[in-house]
This record gives sequence, structure tokens and C-alpha cells, in this order.
Amino acid sequence: MRRALVALAVAAITAAACERLPGASNSTSHVTATLGPKKIGTRVVQLVDATRNLEGRRGGTSTNGRPLPTTLYYPANEAGRDAPVNTAGMPYALVVFSHGLRGTPDDYAPLLQFWAGQGYIVAAPTFPLTNRDADPVVPGDLLNQPADVSFVISSLIAMSADTRDPLSGAIDPRRVIAAGHSEGALTTVMLFAQCCVETRLVGAVIMAGDDIGTQGKAFTAPPKPLLYIHGDQDKVVSYELGQRSYRGAPEPKAFLTLVGAGHIDPYVRNATGPAADAVRNATGYFFAYLTGPDANSAHAGLKNIGGQSGVTTLDDHLR
Repeated sequence: MRRALVALAVAAITAAACERLPGASNSTSHVTATLGPKKIGTRVVQLVDATRNLEGRRGGTSTNGRPLPTTLYYPANEAGRDAPVNTAGMPYALVVFSHGLRGTPDDYAPLLQFWAGQGYIVAAPTFPLTNRDADPVVPGDLLNQPADVSFVISSLIAMSADTRDPLSGAIDPRRVIAAGHSEGALTTVMLFAQCCVETRLVGAVIMAGDDIGTQGKAFTAPPKPLLYIHGDQDKVVSYELGQRSYRGAPEPKAFLTLVGAGHIDPYVRNATGPAADAVRNATGYFFAYLTGPDANSAHAGLKNIGGQSGVTTLDDHLR
């Protein structure tokens, strides 16, 4: 039954994701971002969960371990690959981002770099059977992705605790946030479900997602602040499904509607336009609300982003 529900959840996403993710909107009318990025370092860590097998390979074969190469974006003294972490702000809160079906972390690089520029270590695993280079792509592997996220969190916290690792001392294990888009948003919701509770999270961002596939047990974990972001013209994961999931979530929570926006353009690649700016700024303020020293100011910033006539609306039940 559970797999049948997941199949329903990913059917629409699969239909819309048979090609590579389309390019971002070319709109030039936008609200200037209020939070700008700083120097960003990048690093790819080759994580493998040796405790679980990789099922669903072509020909019915399986392999030992689930490979989870994870791209890191982080504040650095110099921009570039493998640049040293800027020690001035350590330890940093950790944001783990889950990509959509047939996506990769690279598709979201500008958004993830933006977050890193605000003082976060951002980790984006490439899921082994739902990225576009998987052979074959297996949408139902969604069921295994919450455990992938938990493994990535554990691995990075362990690396931060290792004095020999370049991440030594860089991550605050008490400030961990999950975020995801599309099927990655479904993955993120499942981290609060009975199957897959991740107790280390302080909150989450659910972009263009819902909770189908959780058998009505999407929010069995203790309540944590949630920010839903959804375009009201989303033809892949409908706005109504996102709203239904939000209504079932406990407070504290908020729902940012992107007026006139669809499923892809506000989030991927060099997204421009008012909806893309709203995504960047709203998530930046929400992360600050979760982890910063002045939650009230961050909350006020989020409410300001959610009150742009013709661009956004905000249903706000944060505290």
C-alpha cells in the first residue's frame, strides 16, 4: 500500500520530468534581493552508506552500499573548489537540500550558494536512483531518500568532529535544517513522518511539495517550524495538494504563495523575476528565524516578503 501511495505521488512529477529540467525564467522584472551572497567555497564529498543496498538497478541487480556524492557550499575566505572554510563564523548551521526528480544539485546551485553566503553550510546529496543520470531512474526510490538525508547529516556532523577533516569544527549539530524541491520536498516532509523521523532538525522548507506517500502520518514527530513555498499555477504538484499538506501540519508553520508561478522557474538555475527573489529572501529570513539571534526581526522580514501585492501572499502561523 505504501509503495502504491508513493507511486501516485511521483506519477505527476515523473510525467513532467522526462526531460532535463528546463531553464529558468528570463523575466527581468524583479524585487532586488535584500540578502546578498559572500565568498563561497565548494567541495564534493563521496559519501557511501554501507549499511544499505542499492536496489532497482537495471536487470534487477543490486549493489552493496548507497552512494551519495554530496556537494557542499560554505562560507570561505576565497571563492572556489575546496577553499578553506571561513573560520570566523564557525560553527555554522547546516542545511541539507534534496533535489527534485531527474534533478541534480547543480540545477539549484545559485540558490544553494545564496544560502551559503548568508552563513550556512549547505549540503546537497545526489540521490542514486532519482537523479537524471541514474540508469534507470526509479521515482519510487523516494522511499529510501529520507534515510539518505539522515545519513548525510550524521556523516557531516562526524566530519566536523574530526580534527583532521577540512570541516573540523565547522558545523553546529544543534542547528540542522532540511529543505527540498518537488520530489525532494516529499523527501523533506517524510523526515517528519512516522516512517522516518529525523529528530535533529530544527525546521524545514518544503518547496513545491506535498505529503502524499506518508499514509496520513506525515507529522508524527514533535512540531518544528515549517515553511511551505508553492506557486499557485504549479501544474506538476498542484497548489491544492501543497495547501492540503500545509493544513495537516502542526504549528508553527507558514505558507508562502508565489502568485502566478509554476513548478520549476522560481527555484532552479539562474532564476530571475519576483518569484525567484521571493524564494531567496523568504528562505533566507526563515533560516535566520530558525537559527539566528533575532527571530523577531527575521520573522518580520519574512512577513514583508510575503506581502508583495501581485507577487506573494503569506499565511503565517509562526510564533
